[in-house]
Amino acid sequence: MQYVFKVRKDVLNIEGEGACAVYGIDMIHNSVTVKSVCDLFCSKVNAENFARFCRSKNVTPENIESVAAKILDRQSRNFYYVNKYKPCMFRRCAV
Repeated sequence: MQYVFKVRKDVLNIEGEGACAVYGIDMIHNSVTVKSVCDLFCSKVNAENFARFCRSKNVTPENIESVAAKILDRQSRNFYYVNKYKPCMFRRCAV
């Protein structure tokens, strides 16, 4: 089954800090959102790179959260997808 991975933008209101834009991924099949994972990244570029990675690996709705967790929980936390891994920034918000 082929999915469309679309970057979604949400706004977190942090008490005493104000608003913070965060990005996640919507998985879409036949124009229907089948899975939505929010608050993964503070960088839109990193979210777009993750969406490309998921598309290339044909990640399923059941696995997207664990795939994101594996990448975000790595000690170096760097990931950049351009058909291969390269050191770069793929960091989670410090909120």
